[in-house]
Amino acid sequence: MNLPFLRIGLPVLLSLLLLGGCELSAPREPVVFGVQPADWANTAARLRGFDHWTIEGKISVRRDDRIDTGQIRSWTQDEAAYDIELASVILGLGATRVRGDDATVTIHQAGEEPVTLLQDPERAFFSAFGWPLPVRQISSWIKGLPAAVSDGSAPEITFGAGGEVIGIEQDGWSVSLRKHQPVDIGSYQPLLLPHFVQLSRLPIPGQDAQVTIKMAISNWTPFR
Repeated sequence: MNLPFLRIGLPVLLSLLLLGGCELSAPREPVVFGVQPADWANTAARLRGFDHWTIEGKISVRRDDRIDTGQIRSWTQDEAAYDIELASVILGLGATRVRGDDATVTIHQAGEEPVTLLQDPERAFFSAFGWPLPVRQISSWIKGLPAAVSDGSAPEITFGAGGEVIGIEQDGWSVSLRKHQPVDIGSYQPLLLPHFVQLSRLPIPGQDAQVTIKMAISNWTPFR
């Protein structure tokens, strides 16, 4: 079963999240808007080190006039490895489980044989579905942190009144983060993590749709 023949729907959206792929460069020093907290370097280091977590919530994807929605039953991140369980009624798709790491991803849709992909995730995703997804950066962005790899452009960070990151501009994507709440990660101080994330990108040459991805995270759970 080849990727272009997978049924299009939200479960496939997260099938490629967090994958590695083509090598990208380290980002330049960010451009800062708002007041950067004095302890931001320490907070950023803690966010980078927070790479064992599970989230639950809802997700929607808008492409021009089409809106797809679904439920994230569980998204577990263990450094580069991830395990995502999705539920959706989009196009009649049922439960979907996605497991992978930097090199491969396996998609298992209910009632079908598992499909393992070894391609560059961004290129494969756009070839199949016709709209972009920042698969290398999103695991950093949803924590309120610029991605560790980029296309070479300098990210822009906007801080809110409470010192939290409320906006990131990187690699052509605009990321809005809201509803920050302290999450106990088992260390001396909780991390302030967003519970609403929105990513949007205007059409670019060869990609004729404007895309907006919204995630409402109901729960952040750390694990060791």
